[in-house]
Amino acid sequence: MPDPAGPTAAETATLAAVKDLVERTEVRDIRLQRFTGELLRTPPDEIDVRLSNNEPLFSRQPGALLVLFSYRLDYVKPEHDDEPETPVGSIEATHIVEIEVRGDDEASDDTVSAFVGGNVLFMVYPYVRAALHRLPSEFGLPPILLPYLRRKTQGLVVTDSSE
Repeated sequence: MPDPAGPTAAETATLAAVKDLVERTEVRDIRLQRFTGELLRTPPDEIDVRLSNNEPLFSRQPGALLVLFSYRLDYVKPEHDDEPETPVGSIEATHIVEIEVRGDDEASDDTVSAFVGGNVLFMVYPYVRAALHRLPSEFGLPPILLPYLRRKTQGLVVTDSSE
């Protein structure tokens, strides 16, 4: 539930800095950077899929930000009776996003992290979703369909200024 007192001074400063960064950026490229997979055995009829991801990583280049998003799917045969869970295969995918940054002002790491989590993630997500749906079939593994992303309000109330 939003804080009735509104955002803190730190939240307001971070939001202003992110807004400034958004206005100075443009996506140059989004692509699959790395893809690896391994099939250990013929996939059984009953299979469980586990999705995990790493925190996005970013680096600064002159006039640009490079951001990496990495995901992993682990396929396992579930345990039955006295048989333990058995690994079947895995898939890892990493997408890279190159963002042009105009101006000489360098954003803080906290601002860039907030920008990556609140903006860049939503830009790259359709590519990640498509890759993790399509690539498992190359190994004879069932595809997964990731749900759509939902934004958190982070304690802010968004209102229509025309009211």
